[in-house]
Amino acid sequence: MKSNRVWLGVCLAVWCCMSAPGNAQDLISLVNTTPGTTPVQKSAGTAIEKICGQLIAMKQNLAALTPAGDLFRRCSELVVSAGIAQGGSGPFSLNASKTQLLQDVQQSPQKSCRPRDGW
Repeated sequence: MKSNRVWLGVCLAVWCCMSAPGNAQDLISLVNTTPGTTPVQKSAGTAIEKICGQLIAMKQNLAALTPAGDLFRRCSELVVSAGIAQGGSGPFSLNASKTQLLQDVQQSPQKSCRPRDGW
């Protein structure tokens, strides 16, 4: 399982680095062009995509099982899936519609950080 996560991280880093910086703004494009997008969704989508770019620029080992590597994988899932939802392609997809991705971007802390049973 650990080797699968490392391999996924390597693939994400290579795919994102091969994308032309500034041209692959999939999540930013989604939040700015989808009708009915809220100001919170626009702000959050832009911030998520910028975080991915900043992590690449920091030249850390994004394939590592570290907090930075995990954050990179999570934001990359949203960015790549947003591009696919708009007709693009990518190495993987969350298989989410534009509406689902926008809801994921705006998820409130109360919903996303709710304790699970048994914790």
